[in-house]
Amino acid sequence: MVRTLDLVLVLSASVVVARPTSSVDVDTDLWRHEIARRTRAMETAYAAADEASRVRVVPVVDASVRAFGRGKYAETARALDDACSVLERRAGDDVLWFRSLVLVPERRAVEHGDDDLAIVVQQLYEAGEAPNVVGVRVEAPAVGIGPSAVLVASPSELPQTLHFPVGRLDAGEYDLEVSGFRGSEELGRTTLHLSVVPGLAGRLERLRAAEVDDGVARDTVQECVRRVERLAHGGVLEAAGRANDLLRDAEAVASGAGAAALGRPGERLVVLRGAPTRLVVPDGASADAPVPVVVALHNAVGNEDSFTDGYAAGLTVDLCRRRGWCLVAPRHDGRAFDLAATLDELATFAPIDRERVFVVGHSLGATIAVRAIAAAPRGVVAYAALSGGAEANDALARIPAFLAHGDTDFGSDLVKGLAQDLRARGAEDVDVRVFSSTEHRLIVHRALRDVFAFFDAHAGAESAR
Repeated sequence: MVRTLDLVLVLSASVVVARPTSSVDVDTDLWRHEIARRTRAMETAYAAADEASRVRVVPVVDASVRAFGRGKYAETARALDDACSVLERRAGDDVLWFRSLVLVPERRAVEHGDDDLAIVVQQLYEAGEAPNVVGVRVEAPAVGIGPSAVLVASPSELPQTLHFPVGRLDAGEYDLEVSGFRGSEELGRTTLHLSVVPGLAGRLERLRAAEVDDGVARDTVQECVRRVERLAHGGVLEAAGRANDLLRDAEAVASGAGAAALGRPGERLVVLRGAPTRLVVPDGASADAPVPVVVALHNAVGNEDSFTDGYAAGLTVDLCRRRGWCLVAPRHDGRAFDLAATLDELATFAPIDRERVFVVGHSLGATIAVRAIAAAPRGVVAYAALSGGAEANDALARIPAFLAHGDTDFGSDLVKGLAQDLRARGAEDVDVRVFSSTEHRLIVHRALRDVFAFFDAHAGAESAR
């Protein structure tokens, strides 16, 4: 369970010239983490927004996608924050200034019993019309921790450091709630994830020394250890790193259970064919009761976390769980993906039905998906290509296809070309959708429920729910 704490920033007025460039030295890992966090916030706000706000936000989200593709991280973060302001109808320079802040803890995985955690407050990018920082205080009323620090500074004096009493927290996963205020006005909220881990150093040492022979098991233990070490030494992962979960899974594998420990119900990191992969196994699935599997392939700038944490704020996980299906979301290099080999390796330890496979891909992931299915169609019941595509073959034309793009989507020509190619080859089950007021990223949010309804229609009555 993740517990929620409060970290409150109280703000008042001042001015800083707007400039969409970073005012601090931020490494690529932190940039990707902050952009992923902002993307999830945007996707969450989009889900709750009215249709008028959804229409207004399209060019703003499109600007963030194009900026990220050019490697302009500060512009990307700024555009995503602007998108949240549009969707939440929370405008104003003070609001943007609060959104421009980033909190960087000295460690994101701390030893249970540590007394103090330093957290640096700085700006990720320069924003306009900025208020002075009157105070920063950390409190955790849910677990009995009151205000622990107050810092007085002006924006020109950032970065500043506050201290949080982690020694008063039990072991577990926590979301620190970060809130901004100007006088009595709240400017916004965000979160900072923290893992409090019992016996952290000793457990890492034992896992480093563990002898694990199986390829999947060995690679997964090593990747879990690497990620926890990064969190414990001031690094950051793109998605929120849950060090307790990573250690627990690695220890279960290293204890002698091997890869079989990775196939039990739950959501976890595994390494398949050398690729970090997110795996979700539903309750009730077992070797005696295998379930359908959805393979989800990310776009050119995404990774294994895209479908479990990013697109539609993790909606794919929920849609699979409702149906009792497995989800496997591997990282790919954008050039090739061996669908058959990945599924065959997964089937050695996870309770998947190798003959009931569904595939969804976005952008470059859709292109990779189409090529992979065309090369190895065994077991694929249906697939969805969102804002991407590739040349079809006769085997692909025999498989039901859901194809979709947005009306302002720069990937629309690929989808249209695939649809035309499939029909020229005699495909009879091709569902092509064009979503209005939708650009290249939001197509996933807009189309996912329809994608799964399409999968349901082809899954058989025993699977569809």
